[in-house]
Amino acid sequence: MNLYGIEGAVVRDLADFNHPSTVCSIPACDNSACSQTRLKTQYVTYQFADSAHLSYWATALDESGFALFVFDMRTGSVSTELALHTYSSAITQAAWSPDGTRLTYQLEVEPGVVEWHMVFRSLDKTLARYDRSSGSDGSLVGFSADGQYVAEYESLGTPSTWRIRILSVAGGTTAKELAGVSAAVWGAAGSRLYFQSDAGVQVWNGATNQLDTVLPGYQWLRPQASADGKRIAFTLFRGSGIGVLDIATGNVLEPISGARFDPRFLTSDLIWSRTLDTHETYIFDLTTGKESPSIDYLFFDAFPHTLAQLSA
Repeated sequence: MNLYGIEGAVVRDLADFNHPSTVCSIPACDNSACSQTRLKTQYVTYQFADSAHLSYWATALDESGFALFVFDMRTGSVSTELALHTYSSAITQAAWSPDGTRLTYQLEVEPGVVEWHMVFRSLDKTLARYDRSSGSDGSLVGFSADGQYVAEYESLGTPSTWRIRILSVAGGTTAKELAGVSAAVWGAAGSRLYFQSDAGVQVWNGATNQLDTVLPGYQWLRPQASADGKRIAFTLFRGSGIGVLDIATGNVLEPISGARFDPRFLTSDLIWSRTLDTHETYIFDLTTGKESPSIDYLFFDAFPHTLAQLSA
């Protein structure tokens, strides 16, 4: 996250939220770690690979293109995980598997053409190639909590032709293709994918290949799952505001906060959000029902992501 009044990004320990502490800062922009001078931008796509390693995209050491760096928060060392030797290529999405051994990402290889990749044991495999010159868009849903599946969302044409493609990680084959769907997120346990469809909010269970309707006729945006597997927070479809789905009961608490969007779980009980116009940020405590201003003006990622990581 970025904190008001402090330059650069930091990692914060929120185990005791009343007494948070800064674990470390992201490596300074010098040639020993990476070069950002040419781009004149901050690092992009900060993500936890596991509890001790943080990844980010930046300029390669030899300034030949972009690279994915992995920062060891215990030692302060930085290593290059993946180098892309072209400035014309742009990483649009990236996600790590729950065990931190696999990386999936999307790469714009030329204007309007995007490739979907997966990296495992230094082998970079192209999963699919898409022509988006027609104005379609897409994004990664990422890996399921059990690491068995990886998914990508493609919005090609009209909403009826939008699709989510789910691949088996082990074989790379298509496990499921869902048509006319959007706004998806993996639950924090097992292989349950929650998504928006014409029927409402539905869930696909990878263990049984079964589809069920969770919220009939309901619409949501930007869903985010809590690491304890209990909740999904989302932006309300009708206007601004945030709702929270209780996965066990199917009940929805809304709005927990008005004029907010883009909710993220800092912890399983604390939801960070921001306003659309003024860019003010807030934290809502689900245990007390109270909201307070946040000193975190940019939020990138939180760890753990899944119930298994939370229990480890």
